[in-house]
Amino acid sequence: MSRRVAGLLLVALLVKGPVVLGSPVAVIRGHVGAAGKGHAVVWVEEVLEGPLIEGGVIEVLWSDPGPEIDRVRVGDLVEVRGLVVTKGCRKVIVLDSSDHHLRRLGDALEAGVRLSVGCGGRIEEGSNITYIFFVSGDSNVTLTESTGGGGNRVIFSGRLRAGIYSLTGRAEGRGERRVCVLAESGEDSVLSCCEYTVVPRRGEAGGETGAQGNLTIRVLTEAGYPVRNASVYIDGVLYGHTDRRGILETNISEGVHEVRVESEYYRTAITESGPGLVVLRVGVKAPEVTLSFSPERINGSGVVKLVVRRLGGADISIRVRLTPFGDLNVNTTEVIGVPPFNVTLEVRGEGKLVASYGKITAVLSSEVKRKPVREAHDTVSGKIVRTSLYHSSTIAETTVKKSVKPPYSFSSAIRTSRGIEVYWWLLIILVLLVGLIVIRWIVIKEDLPRWMIHNYEDERYP
Repeated sequence: MSRRVAGLLLVALLVKGPVVLGSPVAVIRGHVGAAGKGHAVVWVEEVLEGPLIEGGVIEVLWSDPGPEIDRVRVGDLVEVRGLVVTKGCRKVIVLDSSDHHLRRLGDALEAGVRLSVGCGGRIEEGSNITYIFFVSGDSNVTLTESTGGGGNRVIFSGRLRAGIYSLTGRAEGRGERRVCVLAESGEDSVLSCCEYTVVPRRGEAGGETGAQGNLTIRVLTEAGYPVRNASVYIDGVLYGHTDRRGILETNISEGVHEVRVESEYYRTAITESGPGLVVLRVGVKAPEVTLSFSPERINGSGVVKLVVRRLGGADISIRVRLTPFGDLNVNTTEVIGVPPFNVTLEVRGEGKLVASYGKITAVLSSEVKRKPVREAHDTVSGKIVRTSLYHSSTIAETTVKKSVKPPYSFSSAIRTSRGIEVYWWLLIILVLLVGLIVIRWIVIKEDLPRWMIHNYEDERYP
């Protein structure tokens, strides 16, 4: 059994579901929050490639022994390359190929902080907020929050081991907030910050007035499955994210409000509602791709590659249509696959081939190189004659009497009027010579009287 097949079987066992051959590859960097035999939890700080977002936590799975796996500990800075596979309602990275790896990058002290509403998000005054922070090594950690007016409060201070931590508190006071985590170990120190805004609660001073009611928002796919971690905005304010059941509950004032739901892999849905239950069904967001041909030009016929690269959107298959123009022929009219992928095409004839997916297009040009055409001047007729290997034609009249003629050769004589004229004269001369020889032979041997024949024996005539 090949290593690739064994890896796919491993994926199926780890995620307990069907294996998608077109699963995208992701490359991330971050710190290890937990590590064990065959798995690790990584804080995603930088996404180098693939359909992931920074600031989250993802699980990494591999076989034992597996591909290039370094021994890592909690707090290590690592780089991970592997397949992104959906496991239930969340995603994991599976290492199943020789080009996948989990590499330990360095021992420098690192720290970071994120919020449950996201950096730059908004939250109502009095609502619960979760601070998530990590440190890459044993260090003295201080978590502080400052206001725009210069106020400052300490949320946590103490010595922590390397790992990922979370604290839940209550958003108090209105206005902009800045949360920072400071990690110190010996002479090393690192600072990371995140900002958010506290807005008035609806029905209170500074907010909308009126009676309060409970609003339950449930987000489902078109097939009826819950959508997790979808962002819910009410009247333009981020209220939070849906849980694993696809539900978010909050309090709003009576009346009609705009509810908008956004997700990384699903289309945005907008509706209007008051307190009560709202169920929103969202369709899958079409993948964002780029199309290109390699090469972009060919000479008449050949083999080309259609390259489809993925920029974002859902991990689903797409249909790319191929439309030929002119005398060009291609071996198929459409291709289907999960981006990114390449398709080899056979193209024949002259014209253009257009690949299209929505408003995204790519164009292939096929041109046949023509043989060069030369010009010569005929001084007898006074015409410019265009000649090629197959025909000659007069294209213009001229009064030029003297011009430069191409060198005369036997091979070129047959392709010009001059050569045809010479051959006519040669043929006439040949016919005359043959005629003279025949006449001489007939006259001497048969037609002359014997008395006209000289007799060298007796030197006399009869």
